[in-house]
Amino acid sequence: MVAHVNVRRLTQARRKEIADLGRKKVRDEQSRCLVEGHRSVDAAVASGAHVREIVATDESMASPEFEEWSQHAETVWIAASRDLDRISDVKTSQGILAVVDTQWVDVESLADCRRVVVLDGVQDPGNVGTIIRTAAWFGVEAVVCGPGVADCYGPKVLRSSMGGVWDLRTVRSGSLLDDLRRIRSMDFHVCSADLQGEPIADWTSPVPSCLVLSSEAHG
Repeated sequence: MVAHVNVRRLTQARRKEIADLGRKKVRDEQSRCLVEGHRSVDAAVASGAHVREIVATDESMASPEFEEWSQHAETVWIAASRDLDRISDVKTSQGILAVVDTQWVDVESLADCRRVVVLDGVQDPGNVGTIIRTAAWFGVEAVVCGPGVADCYGPKVLRSSMGGVWDLRTVRSGSLLDDLRRIRSMDFHVCSADLQGEPIADWTSPVPSCLVLSSEAHG
């Protein structure tokens, strides 16, 4: 059993409130998101993200990792499998999810970064998550999301990023043109992916550098 943590049975009212975090408007209002599944919850906890709540079935609470995860949460809710399925974005829940603070930062915080990826109009959540996961693997330190880019903290992006979103700084840009000018003023080399550009095998990224990736349909 979990010690030193507020453990409660999940109420129907709270279930509905947590489920609402599946909507971007609610995530933006509360600066929180839903993290689903053992691997994703583990990545969020390991990164030091602020875990507000964990919702788990009795079976998930018996897993060897659960006690460690629960020590990082303010509240642990015990829920029936059917309630997890009602909250979950996937067809069958893994029996655990967490409510975690989102980590948007200002573009000015990128001044000490060496490599940054900028997304321009990338709308598919799976693609955004894959880019984030790949960028994190290659040591990119931040991703800047322009208008229309799929929400970094949406369920599908978090799933496809496989925890990578917690390894990067995330910036939500209202104007990519203005923010790219700010990034250039920090002495970044700004590069863009282009079909007519230099083959990636022959390209060496300058440091510090900013790579702009455009949309699937209009890139």
